[in-house]
Amino acid sequence: MRRRAGLAAAFVILAGSGPQATASSRLRERPLGDIAVIGVPSTLETDRYVGQADELMHRLAYQFSSQYFWASMGGVARYRQLMVVSVLASDAGASDDGIRPWPISYESRAPLRAMSLGGGQLQITDTIYALGADRVAAVEYLYTDRERRLQILWHVVKSQHEPSDASGLIGRMAASFRLLRDPAPLLAERRARPNREASDRQMRIAAVKAMLEREGYGVPAPRRPIWRQGAFLEWMDEPESRYQLLAPLGRMRAAAEGSVAQRPRPLHGGPDAEGLGWREHRDGAWQFANRDNDYLPFAGIAAALAVRQRDSAYLYFYWAATVRVEEEVDPRRLHSLAWYFAALPKVKDRWTRGGLVGPGQPEVDEWPP
Repeated sequence: MRRRAGLAAAFVILAGSGPQATASSRLRERPLGDIAVIGVPSTLETDRYVGQADELMHRLAYQFSSQYFWASMGGVARYRQLMVVSVLASDAGASDDGIRPWPISYESRAPLRAMSLGGGQLQITDTIYALGADRVAAVEYLYTDRERRLQILWHVVKSQHEPSDASGLIGRMAASFRLLRDPAPLLAERRARPNREASDRQMRIAAVKAMLEREGYGVPAPRRPIWRQGAFLEWMDEPESRYQLLAPLGRMRAAAEGSVAQRPRPLHGGPDAEGLGWREHRDGAWQFANRDNDYLPFAGIAAALAVRQRDSAYLYFYWAATVRVEEEVDPRRLHSLAWYFAALPKVKDRWTRGGLVGPGQPEVDEWPP
C-alpha cells in the first residue's frame, strides 16, 4: 500500500508545540496508506508500509524511521528513531501486543513504568542499543488504544527524546490519529489471500497434469521420465511442481589435450542457446552443466542419459526447458507442449550445422534409448 503523493508533502504542526517548539517536538501529519492519518515527529524521515505483521493479519503496520547514516553503511540499518504505527483489527486480542514488525534488538531491557494515557495504555522500557562498537541509551515505547484501534511502537535514543517529554508527545500523536475508512475489508482480503493463492496453485497443478495426460504422457511421476516425440519429459513435486522437457542433441569430442578451457561450449546468440546444457567427464566424475548452472536435468532424466553417455572423450549436449507450474507467466506452457516441440526441429538443425556449440564438429547421437 502506497501513501498518496499529495499527503506526503503536507506539513502540519499539530497541537501543543507553540512558537518555541523544537523540530523533535513538532508533529507532521502522515498517511497510513488510505486507511488513516496520524501526526508523527517531523524528525522521522522515511516511511513505508511494512505489511503483514502476523499470520492472522490483526494489523496493518506502517513504519517511519530516522537512521544513523554512518552506522548503516555496512548494510545493517541503525536507527536514531524507528516507529511502527499499527491500525488494529477489531478482533485483535491482548496477545497481539507482543507481535511486532520490529527490526530492533537490544543488548538489555528494563521495564521503566506503565501508565494510562488518553484512552490507552503506555509501557516504557529502558534499553541499551548496540551502535556498531558503541552502546547508546535508548527507550522503547509501546502505546495501545484498543477502542480506537491504534498501536504505536517507538524506539528512540535518549539524545533525541527523554521519557519525560516523549510520553506527552505520544499523547499528541494518539490524539491526532483518525481513521479515513474501515480497514475491515482490506484485512479480510489479506486474510483470505493465502487460501485463495493455495487454491489457485492446486488448480494450476491439476490443469497441467490434465494437459500432460491429453498430450499422451499419462499421469507423470517424479523420477519416471517418459520418452516421446524425441524428448524426455519428467515431473517434479518437490520443492515445487515443475515439469521438464529435454531432447538429447548429440556429442562433440573433448579437446585432445584434455584442457577444460578448450572444450566445446554453447555459442552466444539466439534464443535456442538458453536451453543448451551438456554432460562431461571432469575432475574424475561425470557432471551436468549449462550456461547458468540452473535447472539441470531432473534425477530420472539424468539417470537415463548416464546409461548411454559413457565415453569420457566426448561432451554430450541437450536442449531443455523447465516449467515452474506455480510461477509460470506464459499460459502456452500450461496449456500444451506445442511451444517446445514446434521449436525443437529448428534447434536440431542448428546443432547439425554447427551453429549452437563450438569449437568442434557436432555428431548426432541417435535416440530413442
